[in-house]
Amino acid sequence: MRLHRGSYDLAPYDHLISCAFEELRRDWYKLAARLSQREFVFHRRQLLLITKLAALHCSAIGADLWKAPPGFFGTILLMANDHFHYDLAVEARPDELDKVKRLFAEFIPVGYPLDSGNAYILWSRGSKFRRTTQHVVAHLSEADTHLIPIGEGAGFRPEYKIVRSHLMLKYANQLRNHPQFIDVTAEFQNAKGISLADYEALCFGLFAKCVTLSPEDLQNGASAFTFREHNFHSMAIPKESVALFLREMTTTPELLSARIKQRDYGSNDFTELRKRPLISASRGYLPIDLLFLAEKFESGPFWAINDISRNMGDRLRKFWGPVFEAYMNDLLRDSLRQTGAVFVADPRDATDPACQICDGLVLQGHSLVLLEYKSCMFTAETKYSGNFELLVDEIEKKLVRDKGESKKKGVEQLADAVAQLFGVEPRTIVKDLDLSGVTRVYPLLVTLDGIGGSLLISRLLNHYFANFISGRRSSRVEVKPLLCTDVESIEEVSGCFQSMSLAGFLDFWLSKDPNFMGALTAFTVPELEGNRNVRMAREWHSLSSEISERSFPEEYAAAQRAKDS
Repeated sequence: MRLHRGSYDLAPYDHLISCAFEELRRDWYKLAARLSQREFVFHRRQLLLITKLAALHCSAIGADLWKAPPGFFGTILLMANDHFHYDLAVEARPDELDKVKRLFAEFIPVGYPLDSGNAYILWSRGSKFRRTTQHVVAHLSEADTHLIPIGEGAGFRPEYKIVRSHLMLKYANQLRNHPQFIDVTAEFQNAKGISLADYEALCFGLFAKCVTLSPEDLQNGASAFTFREHNFHSMAIPKESVALFLREMTTTPELLSARIKQRDYGSNDFTELRKRPLISASRGYLPIDLLFLAEKFESGPFWAINDISRNMGDRLRKFWGPVFEAYMNDLLRDSLRQTGAVFVADPRDATDPACQICDGLVLQGHSLVLLEYKSCMFTAETKYSGNFELLVDEIEKKLVRDKGESKKKGVEQLADAVAQLFGVEPRTIVKDLDLSGVTRVYPLLVTLDGIGGSLLISRLLNHYFANFISGRRSSRVEVKPLLCTDVESIEEVSGCFQSMSLAGFLDFWLSKDPNFMGALTAFTVPELEGNRNVRMAREWHSLSSEISERSFPEEYAAAQRAKDS
């Protein structure tokens, strides 16, 4: 269990090791976790691959791992590790860009951050649920949560993911004047027969129920983490909605096997497990993966609407860019208050208001950060097939330049922004913004897709940026290398903007990683350890309260009366 960056409580990990391995290997792996260069045996991709292979190749009745002797399951875990790598080592071509492309494809499924390959999941200690999700707020309160490293490929902090997706749906509803506007709430209900509010409440409740299980609970066997439909009936949600929700979330071993056989891009492709993260078993519904449950909070509405029709999917992707831009601008505007920084959303050329310079900029002291936001999603085939050329082609199309449509994307747009503001003959002036004191410029690309937080993405994109900017900038300013990150990393560091500027974080990243191979949050700033992101915590509790009121109105009203008295 990770208490904070660099500090671990290894008791739960030791317990897993003792269950999975016999004495000799058990002692060695416990020791390896305590070395200066820690080595961990368990990671999330192992368990997902074993689940996938079991669905494909095993009978309905398999080995009872609860009764298996130590060493049996541990050996399976270690053998799973042999199936993840694509063997993309460079053979005849020593070209540096080619090496980066191949290595990048290997790193994509591993996830981020770089720090030990660990991602996090909320775990609440102490009391159990008296009703299915009645005490969500109490169990998932800021004061009673820890961060647990789940392993490589975990990919995000679930509370940030849930808050972000909820806020983006609100921003989508506010953009009714946009030419591609989609009424997400109405379209989702038409497509699935369940209101979006009920869907969110049930997703939240399901995640809360699973994540609040303690290691002691798990010792009781499968019955501790399976559940049935009637477990949700204590919520003030129509039973018909509960049934539709579970139908949307659930698969069977047979259906899972059939769907994987229809389309599978290799050992790192867990798309089908993501789509329906519950398996229907004889004892009830069994969660496949806790983080996939959190993902459904966001991905369910998006993909439900995307799948209505091809035309609707095209509209949705065009609309989701402005929605993400609205989310990012609000996040930065709120986080930069009282920092002395100047934030300009959608900066325009004062002489040509139709010309957008970039999606946003942050001016603080002598530093200027130029921002582009990209909401595009990347396909499972390009991410997980191991075809590095296909992966890089999609990255070029969505983040560099769409050659088919002759359309500039994030990297080229940032190069143009630098040239407009600080070119050899600067022409563009942002109204009421004095850039005469700027000495350092930081181009920053932020993606909604987690690919932006992957290892080597900045190094790869800089090959294109360097070519675009060559010969187009003034010598009076230092243009830093283009850096790419994902939205979650920005959310994480934004909580510390009162203590360190955004440019300060980027400088710290470059000082620790001059070859820009890592990720924004891979390197801990010691002075900022323990800082809470007040904004995300506030939104998390607001959402918890909103869902609690919808799920348990009587109890919620009673709690409010008690609080006010």
